[in-house]
Amino acid sequence: MELVNKVKKPIITTFHTVLPNPNEKQQQILQFLCQKSQKVTTMAENSRILLQKIYNAPPEKIEKIHHGVPYFDFPDRETLKKTSHLEKKIIITTFGLLSPSKGIDYGIKAVGEAVRKHPDILYIILGQTHPVIRRKYGETYRHSLEQLVKDLHLEDNVLFVNKYLSKEEIAHWLKLSDIYMTPYLGQEQAVSGTLAYAAGYGRVIVSTPYPYAREMLSDKRGLLAQFKDSSSLAACINYLIENPEEKKNMEDNMSHLGKNMLWRCVVEHYSQLFSLVCHKDKDKEQIFNKYIKRLTDDTGIFQHAVNAVPDPSEGYTSDDNARGLIMAGMLFAATKNPQYLELAVIYLRFLLYAQNKQNEGWFRNFMDYDHHFAEAKGSEDCFGRCIWSLGFAVSLECFPDDIRLTADKMLQHSIKCYSHLNFLRACAYSLLGLTLWNNHKMSDIILHLAEKIYTAYQNHAEKNWQWFENELTYCNAVLPHALLQAYTFSKKTAYKQAGVDSLNFLLKKTFSKGIFMPIGCKGWMKKNEPAAVFDQQPVEACATILACITAYKLTNDHIYADYAASCFNWYTGKNTLGLSLIDTDTGGCMDGLMATGLNKNEGSESLISYVVAYAALQKIK
Repeated sequence: MELVNKVKKPIITTFHTVLPNPNEKQQQILQFLCQKSQKVTTMAENSRILLQKIYNAPPEKIEKIHHGVPYFDFPDRETLKKTSHLEKKIIITTFGLLSPSKGIDYGIKAVGEAVRKHPDILYIILGQTHPVIRRKYGETYRHSLEQLVKDLHLEDNVLFVNKYLSKEEIAHWLKLSDIYMTPYLGQEQAVSGTLAYAAGYGRVIVSTPYPYAREMLSDKRGLLAQFKDSSSLAACINYLIENPEEKKNMEDNMSHLGKNMLWRCVVEHYSQLFSLVCHKDKDKEQIFNKYIKRLTDDTGIFQHAVNAVPDPSEGYTSDDNARGLIMAGMLFAATKNPQYLELAVIYLRFLLYAQNKQNEGWFRNFMDYDHHFAEAKGSEDCFGRCIWSLGFAVSLECFPDDIRLTADKMLQHSIKCYSHLNFLRACAYSLLGLTLWNNHKMSDIILHLAEKIYTAYQNHAEKNWQWFENELTYCNAVLPHALLQAYTFSKKTAYKQAGVDSLNFLLKKTFSKGIFMPIGCKGWMKKNEPAAVFDQQPVEACATILACITAYKLTNDHIYADYAASCFNWYTGKNTLGLSLIDTDTGGCMDGLMATGLNKNEGSESLISYVVAYAALQKIK
């Protein structure tokens, strides 16, 4: 503690084990470290919870970074079995330093039961006796295990490899395994390096239900048996052998997680964390400013990028320039930096050119690099986003009159369009913009749009499905956000209640164990069906943050501020894969989370979503 008090530089502390029942001194030390550290890292979600509940660690300080796993490029399982002359065997492994707490005797007894149905099982127990156990008791424990094998007549089904294994040897045996087993006895084990290694190589795992195993084997990534129960372990082994398709699905599920536990991913996560801690808020702004400038030319902001290089072949969109206008406005309001004013002019100028005065004021959307629009009329959603941005620009008193009056004029040109809107999200975006415009002549249109959204909610909402449609798809949070905003305009309590109820429903569907999990675009979420996990996109976190901030301001319920903060943490690594989407070198934001990892392209929608989310949260801190 004395040393930590003398440290002047930012501190990041890694907790390998977090005790659930500490003594007074242990608790004081961990609380002190949490207080003094800019960030604390843990390897398990359960440890994150313990740090908050028992050690009073602020949730925003805690970062979960997986136990690392080294990568070695071995052939597939069947090839390894053949070269090891084990092709006819069902290989179960356990590795690590042997001690009575590992419960290996229960594993051997489980194999003794399983071989009655599956005589081809070979249980390989890898590793030396723990040096502390050997120093105190010699090889008594190992000899008792060897005797148990003889007593159960399992000499052909159990193999001991009595040596300290290199990392490469561990990887070899894991890659060769059909099942990995941890029959451990400790009921409070926070992290298991051996289980982490097995997960990293995508093995299906049978384990007793200590906290780390419960976390890692959830979502159909393995099977849990009871403590000190060989029959329970045997039943799990038999089930996996007798259900090869289910076993394959579990291995695939574990492989998706395991890829993000390899050292290269862990190193990247730590590197991003170090960069975030070492850059103060002002430095963060300077970093993402560089990337905003990179993506923006004299025409507008580019739609897509290849990695972090803007892609001219994909051109520009009104969607992104509308979002960009909101971003530039928020940053200018916060800093009064004239560079943001210049960006706002560029994005507004794009929308001015995109608005088709000959077509009732609709906006064209897709423009190629040669400044040709692909259509005479963009989508309704595009129209709504443009109206939102223009209303926002008019509402910013810090903006000079030339910007506000131009946005006002463009809104005037759009008046004939609202009666033609059919899509709910287009109505919602438009409503957000029109309430910000605060033009009394638009009252009837605002109420018409609000009633349309509210009616959709009434027509679809029921006890277990409090939503506007029969599925959750994209930019979901804009719908409750719009109803809450409609309440601020109309004071109609039904709008507020429906907005709060639908937002609560959305948060319930998109949060799991304190982690934001936006609805994946590869399948969405249909009523009474599970949500698609991937791909997860940055725009969803931003939309949810904005809705939560509005709910927080209306209700004064701090839970919405907490939800907003958790959504923002999705960008920096508190997400399904435990990976940060922020490129600390360029200042960009990666385009999403896929089942295979990060989408490393850094387009404008992702960047703007991150920056708007950041700016919005600064206002309520």
